[in-house]
Amino acid sequence: MAKRPEPAETFTQRAGHVRARLHPRVGPELYAGWLQDPAQLVPAGSGTTWRGPSPDGRWFVKLRPGRKGRRALEHSLDVGLLLEDAGVPACLPLALLRAPKLGAPEATWLVSELLEGRDLDLVLAESDEPQRRALVAKVGELIAELHVAGFRQRDLKAPNLMVVEGGSVVLVDLEGIRLRNGGIGRHLRTKDLGRLAASFLALDLCEGPDSLWRQLVARYLERCRELGEVPLADLDEWEARSLGRGRAKVTRNAKRGRVLR
Repeated sequence: MAKRPEPAETFTQRAGHVRARLHPRVGPELYAGWLQDPAQLVPAGSGTTWRGPSPDGRWFVKLRPGRKGRRALEHSLDVGLLLEDAGVPACLPLALLRAPKLGAPEATWLVSELLEGRDLDLVLAESDEPQRRALVAKVGELIAELHVAGFRQRDLKAPNLMVVEGGSVVLVDLEGIRLRNGGIGRHLRTKDLGRLAASFLALDLCEGPDSLWRQLVARYLERCRELGEVPLADLDEWEARSLGRGRAKVTRNAKRGRVLR
């Protein structure tokens, strides 16, 4: 079963009806303002997510109503801190704010660091071949590090990977990430890779004997071994299994009329 632990690194603060769980790097000069009025983090009419400057800094903010939304954002905070501990590159959540009396239904805010970058699919579409090859190698390494650390991403698609300044690749949108107590087996690994393969199929990056997708899978397997795992299987098998799942995902989405990225 998936595990949703409670990281010990956070601390709590409260002011009136507003309660907060905070990362240690969040100083009192910030959270004092957030506790007074968390709604200041999200300008009126901005929707459920917001990226940009607020009166006290630059943040990425998610706002969710109700208990289900609160649980999803609590999970993102917990997982983000665990990924940080494991050294897996990800957008770091900094604070969870709950204000039962300020929203109808109850509102929850998740405040994360604001990363300057672009979605993986957009960068791949505009890059030349050498840049693409370097980029997919980094993506393969990131997924290997995620899996070896015991995590999986159930929504591993190109828009949930961001290419940040300097060319590094990080995980964003952490709601789909789960920590597995028994580790990540081959079935779940190929499910994750298959979801990402669907994004690569949409970009026509999976054809040919030396396709970018094959290069990504090859670097994934190499990095898993570098991190101490026994050989998982040969490259041909992993490529075939992941592409099979990716094509099935494309077909399902086409029947449902969904646009796949």
